[in-house]
Amino acid sequence: MDNENTQPAMETQPQSTHASASKNTLSSLPPGYIVLWLVTILSLVLNVFILRQIAVTKQAAQQAINDAIMTVDNLQDTTLAYTVVIEDTIPINADLGLGESIPVPVDEDLPLNATISVPVQMGPFGTHTIAIPISGTVPVRTTLNIVIDQPLHVSTTVPVNLEVPIRLAIKDTQLMTTLSDVKVKLKALAIQLDRPLLSFGQNATPENNP
Repeated sequence: MDNENTQPAMETQPQSTHASASKNTLSSLPPGYIVLWLVTILSLVLNVFILRQIAVTKQAAQQAINDAIMTVDNLQDTTLAYTVVIEDTIPINADLGLGESIPVPVDEDLPLNATISVPVQMGPFGTHTIAIPISGTVPVRTTLNIVIDQPLHVSTTVPVNLEVPIRLAIKDTQLMTTLSDVKVKLKALAIQLDRPLLSFGQNATPENNP
């Protein structure tokens, strides 16, 4: 019975000795050593957080660049359609010179009712004038050229009301070259973002790649 009562006391003695030894070990460390470990762990956590934020930002930037490239592609295939409405009044104040020959056809039957005096030689009786009455119609079939040569002053306003449809393809303009340059730069930037942040064990230059 005495052995059983004394056994737990004998077993707890090494545990208390180990705890006191650990406490003595931590207390024996210099304060700067503990601070250094704390700073190291904090720096490691901050680095992990920063790398994670960089990775998230890089992914967002890649998505934005891909969307921009798609937008440029759609814009290059776009055709602008627009209707220009013109509602205006144009004043006209000018002198116009007219020099024209206008043909006028004549197709008429002119009435004729007259008396013609005709001298008649009557030999030894001398010359006598005889009145001859003429009555009838004379057909006239001809074309008369009427020449107009004089200045004409014109002063008026002309209303203009038009709808002009306009269709303009981007590929047919100088903007196509600019969009192509932007697309090339975006693709180059996308290639740079695809590269890993930390490249361990990789060759520095492309010439060294097998």
